[in-house]
Amino acid sequence: MKRSFLLLTALIALASCDVYMVDTERPYRSRDRIIGSHYNEEYSQTYHEYYEYDVWISSGTRPNEVYIENLYTEGLSVYATVSYDAITIPYQIIDGYEIEGAGTIYNDQIALNYYVRDRYSNTVKDFCEATLWNDGYYSGRKAENKRIVTRTKDIIF
Repeated sequence: MKRSFLLLTALIALASCDVYMVDTERPYRSRDRIIGSHYNEEYSQTYHEYYEYDVWISSGTRPNEVYIENLYTEGLSVYATVSYDAITIPYQIIDGYEIEGAGTIYNDQIALNYYVRDRYSNTVKDFCEATLWNDGYYSGRKAENKRIVTRTKDIIF
């Protein structure tokens, strides 16, 4: 009798429990809207030249970090941080180039201002303005002047 009473009590206790389903939706991160391939229109203020090429942005290891691949002459892969509508490329040295900059994220484009300096050739800083368009906006458009060689007008001081 005691066993059946304990069993009945246990069944009633388990039946009276409420089960709640918690929606574990992934949190929104401001970097998510810029992940993917982009078409880049770049103007060098130092050399007065225009370049067009493709850039890829992927998520980094931290929640607000991204990697920008194929940036500038040598196809540099730099990391940047994203905070709401601002993107920052902190000072870093990648493959002998020092780079630093900042920008703003608008709907389907990113406006970047940055400088690059070749530390091996000891050139002056190349100040660049770039607009990165989401590939969906320029679907199918090919970069006409892809940068495949280094600049020939390096100024050495």
